[in-house]
Amino acid sequence: MALQNSQYDALMRYYQRLQFRNKHEQDAHIAEAQAKIPRLAEIDREIASISVKKARILLGDKDNEDFDLNTQIQALSRERADLLKTHGYPEDYLKMHYTCPICQDTGYVDNQKCICFKRAISEHLYTQSNIRELLKTASFDAFSLDYYPEDMINKSSGQTARQFAETALERAKDFVQNFDHSFENLFIYGDTGVGKTFLTYCIAKELLDSMHSVIYYSAFDLFDAFARNTFSNSETTEGENDYILNCDLLIIDDLGTELTNSFSVFPLHQRADPQKEIHGDFHQPDIGQFHGHLLRAGIFQSFQ
Repeated sequence: MALQNSQYDALMRYYQRLQFRNKHEQDAHIAEAQAKIPRLAEIDREIASISVKKARILLGDKDNEDFDLNTQIQALSRERADLLKTHGYPEDYLKMHYTCPICQDTGYVDNQKCICFKRAISEHLYTQSNIRELLKTASFDAFSLDYYPEDMINKSSGQTARQFAETALERAKDFVQNFDHSFENLFIYGDTGVGKTFLTYCIAKELLDSMHSVIYYSAFDLFDAFARNTFSNSETTEGENDYILNCDLLIIDDLGTELTNSFSVFPLHQRADPQKEIHGDFHQPDIGQFHGHLLRAGIFQSFQ
């Protein structure tokens, strides 16, 4: 997925905080060690002095005799390490300790995203999703068909509860598999407690793990967020609205339980392609009430 500017900026601020924290820790280590071992500060000054001296020689200074800079620096470094060890410090106590040694806390290696940057993206997306904790146990493998009896048959369709569940599970898997290749929304409805919400969690986890941005809202909270953004111009509400309108997948739960009107549906129409939506936990009697609003918004025909 392509990160939004606000998401990228948030991640880069995270790396800046890492760099600042680690530099602050290094400075504290240096100050502490030099206070106990004054010779350490002298070694640093000697290294700086001979480095400048070597540079002048390379630039043509004839007043100083040439020397092997690396040999002298290595000797001073060994002395420093011995001093640290003698006083109970590890040899690398004065060095910068990076959270990620691979990219040295920049997020990039040779202009490519570091593995830690990819993990940070995933963490950011999980946090943004609103259901981070709920996704710890969600997966398609955890969606058990054993809860759906073979002897419970729908009279109108002739299908068993298990067959319905199998179909829903396969549709959900297909939705994830084809997510980047086709534009389809997904509409899940049924009675209370049959696994609709858990199935949306499974979809969310699969997509988050593949670096897609997913946001979960109950219908009431979603339209409340839209209302806040409509009547408030704060940066917080604008940022929230931006996430909702531009995330890769918006999951709306309990759709049909909130106050339904043209105002509440209209913001959904503003979501730009190729973003998608899942409407979950929608009860059969509510369809007729909400269907007209979805049609007028030009949304319902894009659902499977």
